[in-house]
Amino acid sequence: SIMEGSVSALRDLPWFRNLFAAMTNPLLGILAGMLVTAVIQSSSASVGILQAVAATGAVKYSAAIPIILGQNIGTCVTALLSALGGNKNAKRAAMIHFYFNLIGTILFITGIYTVRSLVKLPFWDLPIDKGGIANFHTLFNVCVTLIFIPFNRVLVWLAEKTIRSKEVIIGEDLDLLDERFYETPVVALEQCSKVVSSMGVYALINVQMVNRGILEHKPFHVENFRENENYIDRCEARLSKYMLGIKGLSEKSKRAYEEMMHVIGDFERIGDYAENLLDQYDVITAQGLSFSSTAAAELGLMQRATEEILELTNDAFTYSDSSASVRIEALEGVIDAMRETLKSQHIMRLQNGECTVNTGIPFLDIIHNYEKISDHCSNIGVYVAMYVDDESDRFDIREYRKIAQSLAGEKHQDWVQHYEEKYLKPIM
Repeated sequence: SIMEGSVSALRDLPWFRNLFAAMTNPLLGILAGMLVTAVIQSSSASVGILQAVAATGAVKYSAAIPIILGQNIGTCVTALLSALGGNKNAKRAAMIHFYFNLIGTILFITGIYTVRSLVKLPFWDLPIDKGGIANFHTLFNVCVTLIFIPFNRVLVWLAEKTIRSKEVIIGEDLDLLDERFYETPVVALEQCSKVVSSMGVYALINVQMVNRGILEHKPFHVENFRENENYIDRCEARLSKYMLGIKGLSEKSKRAYEEMMHVIGDFERIGDYAENLLDQYDVITAQGLSFSSTAAAELGLMQRATEEILELTNDAFTYSDSSASVRIEALEGVIDAMRETLKSQHIMRLQNGECTVNTGIPFLDIIHNYEKISDHCSNIGVYVAMYVDDESDRFDIREYRKIAQSLAGEKHQDWVQHYEEKYLKPIM
């Protein structure tokens, strides 16, 4: 009402009417709507201004329609500006918004003027009212949405062509920790969860890389290993700082927050033990050492068991799967037993002269690091079970042992038997 009262005096001025008569040129109308909306960064506000001006009776349908289409393009400026400081996918999301409105405008203006060239539109030269502006604005957005539902991949393709992928950069996931998410704490926490999951993924990649190097003597890019480990360390530091700024969480979200804080430390330690394995790989490579066929077979089984428990752990955390925690706890016990068995058998080989001291020390260090990795996987599995299955309001670390014992039920024994058959019995 205030805006209508402000422009009512312009109703009878010739230049005011001539201005909107000129807007019947569709390109000028689209440009005007786009520029005004871009400047004030709100399509709602610019539509409101157009409605106020339309109340004077000076705006015809022929002028209003191109302006409204231009307003929809202009509103993309807000998203584009917001994406400037974002990562690759943030920029792509903004481009999808832009292409949606740009292509929609092209389709609409082409369709309207094609129809108008074929038949006379009775409303074309009539003044448009506020309801007409609102209805056309709604019609445009609904119709373009319906058009793009079956062709949504077209928008994705255009966005990916505009914002091209470069070589994968380790650490891009850290861009998820944007302080703008603090306004919606549950979203900020979800972003943290994605970064924690990526720590587990890179820890597993490092373990797999160094495992192939130790047993299969397959060369790998140590620089990539170092980058991964550096990323895991940066994640721990960045998450610890970022999570301090998350406020106003619900009780359920607070429990997720505390679970995550514990898990971060365990994933970081797993990364450290992978680095210890790299040290042993360097010793083996530098000295040209090789294990006996028996020792190599034993290490191969423990490697596979370690990689499996890490995969289970990543899945358990990422999907909050407490059923995986039972398997993790069972496999961790089997890996403990494997370490003691392999240690005893290797000492016997050393005494019998089947292996040398040069290979004996790396062997024992390697199985020790595998066992430590499984310990931290067990911790994460218990944290997941505490978060998912515990009914208390708080994530109470004092309940850790109680939860760990509860995992040792009938299903636990079944999985212990499964993993003993798979990993332990072949080496005994």
